[in-house]
Amino acid sequence: MSELDSHKKQAGEHAEGVHQGNPQEDVRPVIFKVHGRPVPLPRPRVFKGRAVSIANPKARAWKGAVRVAAEHAAAASGWTPSHRPLRLSLVFVYQRPKKHFNSKGLVLEKYAHAYMTARPDIDNLAKMIMDAINDVLYVDDSQVIYLTATKQYGAEDGVHVTLQEIDLASLPVA
Repeated sequence: MSELDSHKKQAGEHAEGVHQGNPQEDVRPVIFKVHGRPVPLPRPRVFKGRAVSIANPKARAWKGAVRVAAEHAAAASGWTPSHRPLRLSLVFVYQRPKKHFNSKGLVLEKYAHAYMTARPDIDNLAKMIMDAINDVLYVDDSQVIYLTATKQYGAEDGVHVTLQEIDLASLPVA
């Protein structure tokens, strides 16, 4: 038995907590949007040589909103957490700052193609989403083996989340 066949068998219908059925069958992705200003995962701070947790009510509220949206999306699509490898795509959208607009409310030419390079850092934004959907859409965030995250300007603050199981046959054998 090849290594790939061994992986397929381990992730097949006999594995606990894995989608039942043909492991080669495409599983539809879970797609949802969370409205509101994306908040990064707060980082512990060091004070006098000790790590101190920073309580952030905005972060707690955002994490809760993401979790609720993930629960609704999972219920609507019949998604159940599995142990299979996953692909996660995150698109964080922020409203443009006022300086991007002219007096008529139109985007100024010099800002028309501007990238969202301001804080917050994209890795902390992604970690917040991954922590919020842990135990809702997957067993552990270590299952995410492909991660795509972007920040961009848009009409409304929020995040678009797409999570999909990866077909084991499509994974390269090392």
